[in-house]
Amino acid sequence: MSFKRHGHRMMRALLILLLWVPAGWLTAGTLLLSPAPSTLSEQFADALGRQGRAITVQYLQQPPDTTALAEADLVITLGQAALKWRMQQAPSTPTLAIYLNLDSLHTLALTDADQRPDWLQLMTISPLPDRQLQLAAIGVPRLRSLGLLYSPSQDWQLPLWQAAAERQQLQLVTRRLDHPAQLARQLADLLPRTDALIGIEDSAVYAPELIKTILLTSYNHNRVLIGPSAPYIAAGSLASTYSDPEAVAADVSALLAQEWQPRTLHFPRRFSVISNRQVARSLGLDLPADDDLQQRLVQAEMP
Repeated sequence: MSFKRHGHRMMRALLILLLWVPAGWLTAGTLLLSPAPSTLSEQFADALGRQGRAITVQYLQQPPDTTALAEADLVITLGQAALKWRMQQAPSTPTLAIYLNLDSLHTLALTDADQRPDWLQLMTISPLPDRQLQLAAIGVPRLRSLGLLYSPSQDWQLPLWQAAAERQQLQLVTRRLDHPAQLARQLADLLPRTDALIGIEDSAVYAPELIKTILLTSYNHNRVLIGPSAPYIAAGSLASTYSDPEAVAADVSALLAQEWQPRTLHFPRRFSVISNRQVARSLGLDLPADDDLQQRLVQAEMP
């Protein structure tokens, strides 16, 4: 399982979908910062140009032109590397950073709103905590408590998950993993106290070399893992919500139609559900179809 390769495929697919973004979604003078040149990004720029929109595409593999950044009305960055470069530049051009997971915000020193400049909005690709907990409650009968492992760099996420657990009337039991050698001991302490394990975007915990231990130990305790994201389903996680490129593009459209919201972190609004049927059967869980799960979650979020 290659999580990096999955991310690259998703980003390429997002660029394909952005080719069909209506002109009104983007302002004139839009600068797109992309990790590398591709036919898709060129087609994207051409499509917007034919619609009467001025767009400039810059790639991090080439020396970026800071003049274009200063002259743009809006900047859209794709991924962590593009945003990191943007943060090092002086112009205060409004910037929407997309295709970021929560784990990367610590690396970028953007976990707190006070750390973010007024010209920046963030749209994470990570699942909404409430949504993941609701999915767990549907998938695991009589769910009352959830275990959560986290590394020291991701302790800033705990208030997000604790608040979500309170809203869903679930108990959240957390354990910090300071070193991979502690994993077996922390799981042995955590799993008997909880009904399921909720995964968060934390590359120090849910690393490729640790995920097998997490899954096998969980199943030995007759517990499932929910999340942390779609790529883990094939490895043995029970289910997760995720947002595909079409959903991300629609969310970008809706966001840009609103007034600028400085320093705001946005979670995906549009989403799908993916599950592992084999895991569900092996643990005797009667899991609804993915489309049914998605519809139940959508209804739960309606005001």
